[in-house]
Amino acid sequence: MLCSVAGRPSSVLEDFFVVGAESLQAAKREAHRLSKRQEDSYPNAFGQEVTWHLQGVVGPVQLSQKRFDDGDCVYKRSFPRVSKIEERSRERLIITRNVAAGREPAWYGAMLLFRSREKPRREEERLFIFRATRAVDRRALLVGKRAADAAREDLVCLFQAHDILGNRIVSGTELYFRFFNPSELKRQLEPPREGYLVTGDFQLGGRTTARR
Repeated sequence: MLCSVAGRPSSVLEDFFVVGAESLQAAKREAHRLSKRQEDSYPNAFGQEVTWHLQGVVGPVQLSQKRFDDGDCVYKRSFPRVSKIEERSRERLIITRNVAAGREPAWYGAMLLFRSREKPRREEERLFIFRATRAVDRRALLVGKRAADAAREDLVCLFQAHDILGNRIVSGTELYFRFFNPSELKRQLEPPREGYLVTGDFQLGGRTTARR
């Protein structure tokens, strides 16, 4: 989705959501219909006209499961090279194995970056959905760490986690989103990989988890 303010491009929204359909073609048609419903136009506080316009639908990717469970991976995007994305982070996130209690668990979506340990090296973005209470980033990293260990890969970093509205995931439910500047897009439907990093280094159980 492209957001324009007073006729000038302001930001680009990349949105990930689930669609129920009988085929990939039907899913793409349904995704287009749902996305067109999000187009809008309204004045901002300064009297400027703000418009949201659909740029296009990427995918869809067929999911193997018909129901969603805590910790499921619902999207992947591979890159045939190793970036220096983690070197741009100045933050550290210390996590523990426990998620803080205090209210009913809610659904969240988080994008994580993984790196192969064997050559040829590659990196892969993966979108996970999970349930958590308040320690959302810690829970997201634990979900990613389990996935990395199972695949004998390194978990490089976590991108921003977002809450999923509602307690049920049905067709049309938004799982994750992220914003970019229009100038960052080299091609219309290919958002950049870098610039929205939350953390590059983290600790697990009081010890630093090494990356190779």
